[in-house]
Amino acid sequence: YIFGLYYYSEKLTARFHNRNFRYTGNINLLTAVDGRQETESFAAFADATWKPIDSVSIIGGIRYTKDQKDLMRSTVLSNVTTSAVTSTTLFLPPTAKWDDVSFRGKLVFRPTNRTMLYASYSKGFKGGGFNLFGSEPAFNPETLYSWEI
Repeated sequence: YIFGLYYYSEKLTARFHNRNFRYTGNINLLTAVDGRQETESFAAFADATWKPIDSVSIIGGIRYTKDQKDLMRSTVLSNVTTSAVTSTTLFLPPTAKWDDVSFRGKLVFRPTNRTMLYASYSKGFKGGGFNLFGSEPAFNPETLYSWEI
């Protein structure tokens, strides 16, 4: 068996400046995107193997995950010719939170030392997030259910 805790913290900063010199339109436009994303993730997990007889193993695990992502982003559109700022937009909502309980179960049978038969079922989780350069709200997490024989 194993029990554990997991903690992850990340601070990401990105800058993107794009200048349109009338190649795709009739304006001289400068787009400046400045963003910072902070991520905190915490998890607690347990996994155990029980062998009722030598040739059979029953394996089970569980994990609780809690994620939070904060996004601070601004977009400035300005006319290169006149230096006039046409708009500034702050990204909303600035915070997204998710939590999940994932699990796995596995039955293993070893009829001989060289042969293993098993069946497993599990649920996996990958937290959502933000597109730092997009204008949409946070994207949802991914969940996977997996059977294996």
